[in-house]
Amino acid sequence: FSNRATSVSLVLLAALRAVGGWSLFPTELGSHTFEITLESSVASEAKIYYNRGPGLSEAESSAQGVAPGPNRIRLPLPPGDYVHLRFDPINTEGQVKIGRARIVSPAGLTIEDFSPSSLKPVHQLQDFGSSGQTRTLVTTPGANDPQLDMKLEHALRLSTGWQDRVLAARWQLLVWFAGACAALFLIRVLWRQRARWWLP
Repeated sequence: FSNRATSVSLVLLAALRAVGGWSLFPTELGSHTFEITLESSVASEAKIYYNRGPGLSEAESSAQGVAPGPNRIRLPLPPGDYVHLRFDPINTEGQVKIGRARIVSPAGLTIEDFSPSSLKPVHQLQDFGSSGQTRTLVTTPGANDPQLDMKLEHALRLSTGWQDRVLAARWQLLVWFAGACAALFLIRVLWRQRARWWLP
């Protein structure tokens, strides 16, 4: 073989091996998440409680720290059938402004949307009204467990399906397709030039 033919052949083999051996779809996906925009007057902690049958408990919850000012809260939700949710925006005395809340799939799809008005104060919170997509809430003096109830109109099942895997792998699919096209192009070039490149 000529040096040129040998080099092109090695590149082709490497491309085919990469394209053929790469797993397109992730074997594990992340969890669903509860997302909400929140502006706080104090440093605190936000927590969501989820009822998948046995009731609300610390074991069935997830939390994230809250800094003074704007925050984007993202709390993981495990798979299951949900019948009730409760969101605690802070765990101390203070003021919060909440915006849009939603449940998002691992692939980024919105599964459930909650307007600020759909989160009902049930403990140690006073509603000071809404402005656009923002709702202002102020805790009662000495509050240590402010709570917002999130009523679900129907039981909510969170699970991952083939749509999540396809969407999660969309960039891998694009790169795989580009690699396959490049490999086919190299094969075509080699076939057309075989008589000239394979001569000693």
